Amino acid sequence: MDERRLDPEFSERMEAFLQEVRSEPGQELPARTRSLAVLAALLGCQGLDEFRRALPEALEAGLAPVEVKEAVYQAVDYLGIGRVRPFLTAVNEILLARGVALPLPGQATTTMEDRLQKGEQAQVDIFGEGMRGAWKQGHVNRWLAANCFGDSYTRGGLDLKDREMITFCFLAAQGGCEPQLTAHAGGNMNLGNDEAFLTRVVSQCLPYIGYPRSLNALACVRKAAEAEKPLLKVAQKPRLPRKNENLKKDLAPQGIDKTPCAPYSDVGSVRPKLSPEEQTIVDALSGGERLVDDVIAETGLSTGKLLSSLTMLELKGIIKRLPGKRIVLSGK
Repeated sequence: MDERRLDPEFSERMEAFLQEVRSEPGQELPARTRSLAVLAALLGCQGLDEFRRALPEALEAGLAPVEVKEAVYQAVDYLGIGRVRPFLTAVNEILLARGVALPLPGQATTTMEDRLQKGEQAQVDIFGEGMRGAWKQGHVNRWLAANCFGDSYTRGGLDLKDREMITFCFLAAQGGCEPQLTAHAGGNMNLGNDEAFLTRVVSQCLPYIGYPRSLNALACVRKAAEAEKPLLKVAQKPRLPRKNENLKKDLAPQGIDKTPCAPYSDVGSVRPKLSPEEQTIVDALSGGERLVDDVIAETGLSTGKLLSSLTMLELKGIIKRLPGKRIVLSGK
């Protein structure tokens, strides 16, 4: 359908915002890298229609067919074949329509006999010696090492830095995987995809995955970066892979972590930068968590003004939202 004709105002603002994001000073990415991150994010959030629109542009931007295929294959480990198969079908249809000969040359570098050994080594290369022997903790941990890392991460087509970046995008876009997202943010940093780079990745993916998941991802990036700092102080040399036994737990399959992954912000240090409405809301929350409706009644702010102010306070890391339409100051 012709969105520009049917939804002219929406189309105008959406196109303008996408361009704003691409060219935001300090948040730009090379075209190929941005395309790879966006495709991975669309896989993660199940944006199949948008994926079909983005893939031809990504190929024009220099992303190779083999790189697209490898991203889709790897997505199965983090999203499951039930969610990824439609994307694989879409990729095949688009590549064939563009005259790409399929199947592409094979990229496997392991056998059924050595996939566990090489998968474990890939885990160690990314996360440090703390992952050595982690597969022995149970059958799912063994599958993780042999299948996810041995079958996928060891393949050609994408290097380890690209693979860790797209894993970060898969996890950020699907949400509910904050422990694993934080662990893989640390894995990215170990490989040289630093905090600033991951921040740019989240920024470029934001229009496709929305603000809530983007804010959670940025908070997890900051958490991983904070965990890296003590290691740098002790080592007094370039960053080495972390030997953190907790990574075994963080990388293992878990239920959804209900703990909000939000940055802590010292309200006192940012108070002068708050608007009058924001200061009023902070005062209303000083005693603890509150229902949004109660804050509206106490402050006298309109619903629209309160919600817009809450969004700004959340972006500043001053408040966090809780289930049941409750809000609370960060750190409370």
